Amino acid sequence: MLISSGKNNNTIKEQLSLLAEPAYRDFASSLLPGTENILGVRLPALRKLAKKLAKENWLQNLNLCTQDSFEEIMLQGFLIGYAKAPPSRHS
Repeated sequence: MLISSGKNNNTIKEQLSLLAEPAYRDFASSLLPGTENILGVRLPALRKLAKKLAKENWLQNLNLCTQDSFEEIMLQGFLIGYAKAPPSRHS
């Protein structure tokens, strides 16, 4: 599982693309009928990426996420969950 460090210029989409597995995409698509734009990134890899992005700058990274894929939407939720911020920042 490759998680890039904050020192390179990979965008979040590029990092997700590097983690995507075509066979897992097909499997996940069969479990989520009607869900489009599944890349095929496993949840443990998404969690690890979210933890890394939350440590760097969770709010900036959250704002960089789009809703172009199922995994980006999941990543947004994980980022919010892993964010170290006062409760007022979450509301």
